[in-house]
Amino acid sequence: MCMKKIYEFRSSVCLFCLLTILSTAPIQKSISQQLVGAFPNIDAGFEAQASGNLGTIQSATAWTYVSSGSTQSRAVSASGGYGGPKFVSVGRGNTTSNTSTTLNSNQITNGTFPYNTTYIVQFHFKQSSGFTGIPDPASYVFISPDGTSSSRITTPVTLGTPPVVWTKFTTTVAIAAPASVAATTGTCGINIKNQATPLTATTVDIDNFVVYPADNQASPVPDISAPNAASNLVATGNPAVVDLTWSAPSSGVDGGGYVVVRFNADPVAEPNLLQNAVYRADASNTVGTTGTIVYAGSNTFCSDGGVTAGSNYWYRVYTVDKAFNYSAAIVTGPVSPVSKTNYYYGGVGSTADTLSWWTNKNRTGSHPLNFINSGQIFRIITNADLVSTLAISGIGSSLIIGDATAVPAMTIQFNTSILPGIDTVYQSSNGQPVIFNFNTSTVPSINQLLEIFAEVHYRAPGTSVGTSKTYNKIFVENNGDVVFNGTPAITTSFTVEEGATATIGTLSSRWLKVNDAATVTINGKLITPKLVGLVSSNVGSAASGFGAIQFITAGDVVLGPNSTVEYSGISSTTTQTVTPRTDYNNVILSGTGVSKTFSGATVINGSLTLNTSGATGAILAGGELNVKGNLVLTNGKINTDAVNILVLSNSSAVSGGSNASHVVGPMRKNTNTSSLFTFPVGKGGFYHPIGVTPVSNIQSLYVAEYFNAAYSSLLVDASLTAVSNFEYWDLARTSGAGAAITLSLDGITPVPGATANDGLVVAHFDGANWVSVNQTPIIPGDAISGSAVSTVLNTFSPFTFGIKPLSALPTKLVSFKGSIENKHATLQWTTSGETNVNKYVLEQSYNGRSFVEIGNIAARNTTGFQTYTFYQNEMLVSNSYFRLKMIDNDGRFSYSGIVLIKTSGNNNITLLNNPVTNNNIQFQLNGFAKGNYEVQLFNSNGLLLKKQSIYVDGNSSIHQLYTNSSSKGGVVVLKVIGENTSNEIRLLIL
Repeated sequence: MCMKKIYEFRSSVCLFCLLTILSTAPIQKSISQQLVGAFPNIDAGFEAQASGNLGTIQSATAWTYVSSGSTQSRAVSASGGYGGPKFVSVGRGNTTSNTSTTLNSNQITNGTFPYNTTYIVQFHFKQSSGFTGIPDPASYVFISPDGTSSSRITTPVTLGTPPVVWTKFTTTVAIAAPASVAATTGTCGINIKNQATPLTATTVDIDNFVVYPADNQASPVPDISAPNAASNLVATGNPAVVDLTWSAPSSGVDGGGYVVVRFNADPVAEPNLLQNAVYRADASNTVGTTGTIVYAGSNTFCSDGGVTAGSNYWYRVYTVDKAFNYSAAIVTGPVSPVSKTNYYYGGVGSTADTLSWWTNKNRTGSHPLNFINSGQIFRIITNADLVSTLAISGIGSSLIIGDATAVPAMTIQFNTSILPGIDTVYQSSNGQPVIFNFNTSTVPSINQLLEIFAEVHYRAPGTSVGTSKTYNKIFVENNGDVVFNGTPAITTSFTVEEGATATIGTLSSRWLKVNDAATVTINGKLITPKLVGLVSSNVGSAASGFGAIQFITAGDVVLGPNSTVEYSGISSTTTQTVTPRTDYNNVILSGTGVSKTFSGATVINGSLTLNTSGATGAILAGGELNVKGNLVLTNGKINTDAVNILVLSNSSAVSGGSNASHVVGPMRKNTNTSSLFTFPVGKGGFYHPIGVTPVSNIQSLYVAEYFNAAYSSLLVDASLTAVSNFEYWDLARTSGAGAAITLSLDGITPVPGATANDGLVVAHFDGANWVSVNQTPIIPGDAISGSAVSTVLNTFSPFTFGIKPLSALPTKLVSFKGSIENKHATLQWTTSGETNVNKYVLEQSYNGRSFVEIGNIAARNTTGFQTYTFYQNEMLVSNSYFRLKMIDNDGRFSYSGIVLIKTSGNNNITLLNNPVTNNNIQFQLNGFAKGNYEVQLFNSNGLLLKKQSIYVDGNSSIHQLYTNSSSKGGVVVLKVIGENTSNEIRLLIL
């Protein structure tokens, strides 16, 4: 293809010089397919677009689409266009009414469309293959000066029945002055709608979408006049390039430029360019039998580097205007390029100095005049340092490591971020690997590795490697930080040294391919976003469904003593598998994936860091996770159960821990010290840790789990008035020393029911009641922060916060008990030493948590023992809890322990939620015989609200009854009726 001679670049050209077109406007060389016309940014012929469906994100490089309805068509075809091979199909593949598809051009980034201007819009169209529909006359072309859909200026396009051959269409779009100054990024395009009446599926092929201002703004008409031809075409054959020059016509270029076509034979019988077609300088854009477009632009010279020395070529040059009308051609040929010139670096002096290069390997002959002439090959045949001032930029020129006749192995240092690319690397004559030391983050491209054993050392932070080539050895070292965005392969070894980091791809579809007998050693950090694990033995193939490191035959990764493996998967739909191993040293879980799943028993000899924002966090699913180092909780949760449990060793410490990061489920801790260890446990979004302090240094093992729910019993002895009714901890000692337990408030929520007159203590359930095992309380009881510490215990689990009055009332409660006779409760208590006592209040609860007053008795305030009796008038309909509230004349009060009175033997109903707030009554049946029962719900007036049949298997069982709106806002009665039994309980529905 042709290029202007003065162009320089900082990377070598491929050996066969398949180069993209360029222009003086830097923004255009990557976004335009033809650099002529009124708006050269628009890819008028779609040649620069990827084949397949257009995307939806507007940019300066691609057409995009917007659609409504279903089965839209917006596909770019790779062949069959008018002039160039590509075209786009737009419309609908079904008969849905009022549906449309809109195509937006590349953004016009070099300035918006001028206002107060009428534009000519022209394009070629034909009927898409397999469709016969007529586009709706409401279809339109548009220009949007600021690139938004709301600012489109439209003109209808009535295409009728599209022809089966390419046909030119023209219309106008007039843009008036705006109400305010618009943005500088415009766009244009076309909308094709389905024919509404009758309903037809319509898809139209579009090519050569050209926009230009009309020459006559008063009477705008399309420009159909061909420009004048150029003259004085001269072609010169130089090393590996043909240089062409010509003279511009005196007039008629009219905002256009020139198109150059190369032919491999005399073009006398070849066709000319098609009028109004838009061509791109590309090997795929051919003309006739042997013609190829090699240049499109506004210069009157170019250089064609896509030629072979000794072959003959002919050239045509056409003048083209802004409407893509073409002049008659001027022709020259035959012309033949000569062979390239080889220069050798002999290992003396700077590689950027022409005096260091010679035409002979033995440092004899002539030097190159410069590095920018065409057709020069620069070969490094000894050790060399590549520096920033080495700028090989000639068309057809290249940098080659080694020589076809073979030279000894060498070491090449890349010391700058501005590096020439490498065309070819030859194998050394002594069979040793050529060593590349990349001391910079910029890695040059390597076009060909010819039977090469190459050893590559990546040494710089921020290095990105896109290659999928095979190397003998790869090292990441010297604190290098490398992302492998391809699928490289190694034949001998891959090593990540201590202090360095290697990321195997930024996508889950990337991997490292390890050939037969090769080794992988990680002494630094290896990061993998791949979802299916770290390592796989993948005989015969390497595919995305296998591990990040894929051994072609059996193999494994060696993890050094300071290594780190980071799982960084980000999928929002698929979990990332953590490969089960027993030789991990440090592991980091990061990324935003759904979860990280440990698929088998795993041992981490160093630290485990959890820093993932995935919805679930880490899941233990294949056995124990044994962490011998520290546990670092930054973000995310570790989900465990009794089998798949987290185990920490003697030396493990924990840092972090929050509502966002903790252990959900049980975890074990080994310890041989008497220091406090805090289990970072939580549940339901709450982080509520529990601490254990062994009494001695003997080897001990403890297991802890947090529950964000009330324990099954809330009965307390006389040492407490109540316990927390929304949480408890299981902390068990498997072996070892007794220990003190530490419970800490979360800094947000006080314990329900506790007041400023109370203290919070560690409470332990002894199998019948909650009892205080306190050594250090939290004062006052309504605090939201602080820690309560127990005495040293040898009996464990469960624990929760107990509520205990700060000071005793001037009376002593000797006893408090209850009984039932004829379904009426009798409560009796005995006191001693009453002084300044006001009264005794009796409270009742159906669930042991929510109490209401049912009566009171005035205190006698006499010395000695006093016995009081309270008879409840209301009949007991279910098991009930009772407590005594003792109030003195100063307003101070304290509670007795809780007494449970059962209505009938072991047959009872326990409410699990009272009051009910979510239309769902949950209750537990205890002691009911196996059989069928009917559950009935009555309101306070005895009206049946709902009934439901249930089956009881003879064990304690939990059931649910859903209520309706008529049940809300009052006390209801729940009855359970069987063949020989009837039990009921009252509850409140809010």
